[in-house]
Amino acid sequence: MMPDPLRVETQQCHTGDRDMNDREPPVINAAIVAYNRPQSLCTLIASLVGQSYPVNRIIIVDNSTNNEVKDAIGILKVPDKITYIKMAENVGSACGFHHAIKEAY
Repeated sequence: MMPDPLRVETQQCHTGDRDMNDREPPVINAAIVAYNRPQSLCTLIASLVGQSYPVNRIIIVDNSTNNEVKDAIGILKVPDKITYIKMAENVGSACGFHHAIKEAY
């Protein structure tokens, strides 16, 4: 007999002795590399904070040439979640993400 291609087989996941709801929630850290554009950064942070699953930390690496990003972060209402790293010079996005991930973990 040929298998029915439209039939979907379901399998149960074995979770051991624990219920799936007994697991600790994962830690979510967001890494952002900023270069000027404080309005876009504020929109992004508001989106992260407004998600249905909470973000534990937001690490911002500031490559900016001025203090606009730092000033924008200062007026946000989530300072306890934000780790701010100001780079002495623009190190680029890859190096910025490296610093953010190093800080996160």
